[in-house]
Amino acid sequence: MRVLVITSLYPPNHRGGYGILSHRVTEGVRKSGMSVKVLTASPSCFPPADSSIRVEEDVERTLLWHSTQQLAPLMSSRIHNLRATARAISSFRPDVIYFQNGDGLGLDVYNYAASRGVPTAVLVGDTWLAQAWRNPVRYDAWTGLTHMRSEESLPRRAARQGLRIASGVLNRFQWKGASPAAHVHAISQFLIDDLDSAGVTPLSTPLLTPYPLPEPFINSAGEPVGRLDSSSTALRALFVSRIEYGKGPDTAIQAVAAARKKGIDIRLTLAGFHGQSIRSELTELARSLEVGDRVEWATAPDSESLCGLYRSHDVFLFPTRIVEGFGIVNAEAMACGLPVIGVASGGAADVIVDGRTGFRINPDEPEVIASHLTRLSRDRELLLRLSAGAIEMSRRHAPARVVPFIADGLRAIALESPATRGLTAPPPPEAPASRSQGVSFQ
Repeated sequence: MRVLVITSLYPPNHRGGYGILSHRVTEGVRKSGMSVKVLTASPSCFPPADSSIRVEEDVERTLLWHSTQQLAPLMSSRIHNLRATARAISSFRPDVIYFQNGDGLGLDVYNYAASRGVPTAVLVGDTWLAQAWRNPVRYDAWTGLTHMRSEESLPRRAARQGLRIASGVLNRFQWKGASPAAHVHAISQFLIDDLDSAGVTPLSTPLLTPYPLPEPFINSAGEPVGRLDSSSTALRALFVSRIEYGKGPDTAIQAVAAARKKGIDIRLTLAGFHGQSIRSELTELARSLEVGDRVEWATAPDSESLCGLYRSHDVFLFPTRIVEGFGIVNAEAMACGLPVIGVASGGAADVIVDGRTGFRINPDEPEVIASHLTRLSRDRELLLRLSAGAIEMSRRHAPARVVPFIADGLRAIALESPATRGLTAPPPPEAPASRSQGVSFQ
């Protein structure tokens, strides 16, 4: 079976979680025996982030990332992307189109691919599709360019109206809503609910599709690797992410400082891609809070080194201010036996279960995090129980379970059968109530 993957960000230009997700899922589909071709972009605004990821699929990097709303280059890139998509479909002759990320492409490529008569699925790893449906003027560059603005002069409004009419005649650029002609694979119940609340109606019940862990996180028996034994008396906290304020690294530092004031022996490691300015600012924050000697920095390593970093710590901090589609670092941390103290307002609610796999917090609550850290430092039996619960939760992300589930779904779509037929199972533990419960697996 031939699968054409279309996505805007793909390693090494992946910018974080969604690109990594695309690679992991695509690699799994290829290893399941399917023939895979990837059509993607190589945006210069996102230089290669991780050259250590081996890209083994047939990858064509001819799509253009929209970095402007100027008429001529935007129209040129739109036409280029549609032609590139048409060529890929024509030459590869896929049985299934697997669309993954539309950021930077606009909705034309997605709509065009979904309207070619080839069964289509979309892998939803964040809120992009729901955002596009709710606010196409902001999300889709061409729609934004043709949108009428009451405050503008009459000539400019007339020009926009002319573009709108022309786009309708061409039937190429006019926004008609994201195509419903696709099945949905979503990595969290939160994302399924988000699509539902935005009014997106997929062709079949969405499949709740957990992120498949990289190989280093799973041992030879197919089990999560767990933590390494340690004689350290200090509680070792870890933060892994792109280092930016939206992810809450400053909150993690403040929490460690508050925990130190409670008298516990604690250390924090910050790991992830970062600019020099934010590192300097966070280093100064730690110094001002008198925990400069308690905060260490680690490089953004490959999966094997990253796994070792997780395993050498005790607890994972996820104090994000962003509403995350899931947060793949949570699954990685849990596979290494780390309970998670994190914000569960988004997809992380699927795995962060109070008192079982960690503790839920709200954004900007360093004192609450500090209280949990203090409790774990003084009650190592609790830490061990939460560690065991985290490992148990991470089993749902084992590639040997997830990849066949995805592959079966794609095969069902290729046969034009409902992708969810025969794939029913209970929701994950403490999944939030939903008007459109996704289909999961056991």
